[in-house]
Amino acid sequence: MPPTAVAEYKVAVERWTKEHGMIETKQDAEELERFKVNLLNKLLDKCLGKCVLKNFTVRDIVTKSLHHFDHQRYHIHDYVIMPNHVHLLIEPLEEWTIQKLMYSLKSYTAHMINKAIAMDGALWQHESYDRIIRNESHYYKVVNYIARNPRNFKEGDYALYLTNGRPDFKPIPNYALGENN
Repeated sequence: MPPTAVAEYKVAVERWTKEHGMIETKQDAEELERFKVNLLNKLLDKCLGKCVLKNFTVRDIVTKSLHHFDHQRYHIHDYVIMPNHVHLLIEPLEEWTIQKLMYSLKSYTAHMINKAIAMDGALWQHESYDRIIRNESHYYKVVNYIARNPRNFKEGDYALYLTNGRPDFKPIPNYALGENN
């Protein structure tokens, strides 16, 4: 996203926080999270910025990179490569963390994409919008979101990879929200 959209996002979240006060309950946290996700998705769906992922060659670099370490460093559940962003549902394996995986994927793909389209400079945002899937219901919401994300785009402007959705993960409790199981 271009800096103006990032700034718009930050201002809107700050405004929401001032209007709603401190986050004191699980419901407060969930409401803020829903607001942030909806806002971010609205901004992404505007297809702001350069939209280099609309280019087939660029999408192919990302697709091949994602599959290169599937079943070695992570297990891919689903993804969609949109013109200006990627939604990726993966399960890290062994010692691999999301941070290490994202750094590796972003670094490699940025280098290869910049080379392929004669571009220079940063391609990906420094931060990733990563989330832990905590239960089966959340898993299927994410799977459904990924599947529906390109619904307003022409075929060929995105790449969609869906498995049959297999939530064979162990839910991780969120102690900050008072979950103990």
